[in-house]
Amino acid sequence: MRMWMVSPETMCRKHLLGEHVEIHMLAGSILKGKSIAGFAKLVEAHSAHQRHWALVMEMERRGYNHRSPLPDFNLEFGEVNVAKSIMDLHERCPDCKSMWWCWFNSLVFEDRVMIDRYMMEEISCQK
Repeated sequence: MRMWMVSPETMCRKHLLGEHVEIHMLAGSILKGKSIAGFAKLVEAHSAHQRHWALVMEMERRGYNHRSPLPDFNLEFGEVNVAKSIMDLHERCPDCKSMWWCWFNSLVFEDRVMIDRYMMEEISCQK
């Protein structure tokens, strides 16, 4: 299971729909009482409902159908490093990389500077 936590509009179809399915898998595991301890750096259970909503909004914007509401659960668990997620997606998927750069280039200058600073801080924290 993995939640990328990047802007959904920057994700290719495969990764957008894949993260949506994995959020449902996360909810199912939590509700069945299964351990998700091994996913502490890959998911944010406390953000799952908000993230699900963001993914659904992007899916509907692209014309995809959505008919799978997320069941309720409450768990404070996990934290995703968004900068690492962006780098991982760029290494794995040329479509996501292309979509991210198109999105990034559409931003105003101040937003680009803010994202650059965030990425540099996150990268330096990993060393």
